[in-house]
Amino acid sequence: MVVAIDGESLTIDDVVQVARFGKKVEIAGSVVDQIKKSRDVVENAIKEGRTVYGVNTGFGDLASVSIGPEDLAKLQVNLIRSHSAGVGDPFPIEVVRG
Repeated sequence: MVVAIDGESLTIDDVVQVARFGKKVEIAGSVVDQIKKSRDVVENAIKEGRTVYGVNTGFGDLASVSIGPEDLAKLQVNLIRSHSAGVGDPFPIEVVRG
């Protein structure tokens, strides 16, 4: 049995089952459809040349800086990397999965 992420039914027990007992997680099909629709909105905004904060602009104080189409993917990778930091010992698996 897996924990299905559907945006409505996740319980504390589900989180415990995943964190402590390694229960598998899947994204429900209906949620995948919603994600695809959201992506389409963003992609259409880019195609139409609209400015979308954090998608084709910088962040924070750099929000007024436009990012060219050739650098959009790099911007998103750099956003994830900018939040990757670690100090000290690694957390236990239970903490990371929870």
